[in-house]
Amino acid sequence: MNTERVNQDLVYLKKAGFRRKPTWKFNNLGLLSHIIIYGAIRLDQRFNLPDCNLLLPIPPNLYDPLLQSGRYQFYHYVFVDEKLQIFDPRLNGWRELSRGHPPRENPTHGGPVNSGWKWICVYNGTCGERENIMDMIASIQTYLYSDA
Repeated sequence: MNTERVNQDLVYLKKAGFRRKPTWKFNNLGLLSHIIIYGAIRLDQRFNLPDCNLLLPIPPNLYDPLLQSGRYQFYHYVFVDEKLQIFDPRLNGWRELSRGHPPRENPTHGGPVNSGWKWICVYNGTCGERENIMDMIASIQTYLYSDA
């Protein structure tokens, strides 16, 4: 894990002006395990919630370089509010996210278990030298609005 780039992500989050300060948690070994960003994305009337909260597990190889590719390991998995839904005019009602998945009893991707979060399949496994957590949030916003 490139701790310098991870720490820079935490600085970006502190300065981003979210409605609440982001929080991060550490595991038993003192390593960063996940970041929670409350109000990460403002949502419009197509969604049943005013904001999208995010939980991003921290992969142990975050920002490690991939051999001779100019690419780096990135955030792999994304969790959103379990209650987040989209209005579907065809159904004249609310529906789940297209690529939303209920929490798994034994997740293999470092996420929470049955704790108010659901996993969405927005996978950005690699990034470039200048990309950071704010780019990940932007890609999640793009996904949400393309699903709506």
